[in-house]
Amino acid sequence: MFEELTQTRPEPTFQAIRANNWAPLLLNRYVDAYRVARFVRGLGKIVKTIGWVAAIGVAVVGIAMVFLLTPSEAMADSVRRLEWLVLVMVCVGFAWLWCFVLGTLISACSHLLLAVLDQAVNTSPLLNDEQRASIMGL
Repeated sequence: MFEELTQTRPEPTFQAIRANNWAPLLLNRYVDAYRVARFVRGLGKIVKTIGWVAAIGVAVVGIAMVFLLTPSEAMADSVRRLEWLVLVMVCVGFAWLWCFVLGTLISACSHLLLAVLDQAVNTSPLLNDEQRASIMGL
């Protein structure tokens, strides 16, 4: 069994790859990789949008609770209401910031993947210029 694991197939040479016309296989591989990168970029945008929606939701619920649950006639109650409003705004800021940072990190990963893919496609000796342009969407 160990002998089977140590036996490897020889890697095809550049001439063998070119002779077998492996370009369609490379095209499919690169196109799929670009789809993944675009999906991850979209996921980052979705997370950032969720951050805005969460921040607006926390703000609306927090402000409604402050004004509905505290009486409004005494000066001490006005100060307490202001304190609660500041606390609500801090919570809104944290909700938005957390989602924004997470969405930015996800988008950065997609941009790194796109950069690596662009370099791999651009330097591939198995592709011609037309194939490179079609893969990159140019």
